[in-house]
Amino acid sequence: MQWISKKLKETYRKEEGKVFANTDDSVCLLGMRRRNLVFQPVAELKTETDFVHRIPREQWWLKLRPLMKILAKYKTSYDVSDSGQLEHVAMHSPKEAETGAI
Repeated sequence: MQWISKKLKETYRKEEGKVFANTDDSVCLLGMRRRNLVFQPVAELKTETDFVHRIPREQWWLKLRPLMKILAKYKTSYDVSDSGQLEHVAMHSPKEAETGAI
């Protein structure tokens, strides 16, 4: 609420009785960055977003996949050179899951 109140005071024009929200930081999203709540302008997020796939360009959590597989006791080779790319899993039936066929 403090941030919204501050922005309203900054952009309010008393003589016209209107709020002009025409700066880059007028439209923001509230998110977490390194354990802090941060207002980030949408104009900045535009460079960090893949709009075609509706995901961030850098997917930091994919680097955690090898660790998650180890903790889940997933049958895999524990190669730490996992590039962090998305895997497409399309197993339709339990029989395919056992044979590994897609």
